[in-house]
Amino acid sequence: MVEVSLQHVIGTVALIGLMVSVCLFYGVFTSSVQQDSQEKQLQQISGTVALNAEELINLAKFSKYSQDYMVKVVDLPNAVGGAPYEVQLTSNSQGIYIHSFLAAQPSIYADATIPTNSGGTSIVTDTSSRTIKAGTDNTLITSQGTVYGKNATVIWASLTWSADAVEPDQIKIGLGWVNSQQ
Repeated sequence: MVEVSLQHVIGTVALIGLMVSVCLFYGVFTSSVQQDSQEKQLQQISGTVALNAEELINLAKFSKYSQDYMVKVVDLPNAVGGAPYEVQLTSNSQGIYIHSFLAAQPSIYADATIPTNSGGTSIVTDTSSRTIKAGTDNTLITSQGTVYGKNATVIWASLTWSADAVEPDQIKIGLGWVNSQQ
């Protein structure tokens, strides 16, 4: 009869336990690295959208034209680390900001504030869902408060003027995408 020594059993169990521990550590570590990378990419997306929104607000503020809508196309990636994401235009008492997050994991997110040094012009957000004609070529824009990672994402601005105003009384901004069905 073959006898198995107790040392071999203890050594085998310890080796199996060590392999399982290494695999678990690897999984946790790579998950953490992936989450950090996704948060950095979301921060870049939020910052890009906020910067473009600021440029559009400044352009609208100093514009001498009374166009109904001004539009700026923003080139965004389709996914962040292979995962779909959402971008929201939101406002609260502290200001207007862009909130980007993973659709499947809203706990992975990034925010960027839109600086609005607008003087006497009020800046408001429009998150309503609708279709608008914008720009000089009457491009159809589907407007919503939340957009998903798309190449045709747009930021739009609408101006409200009083009769004798030198600059707009109100600038309304929103997010949307170019409607492909024109």
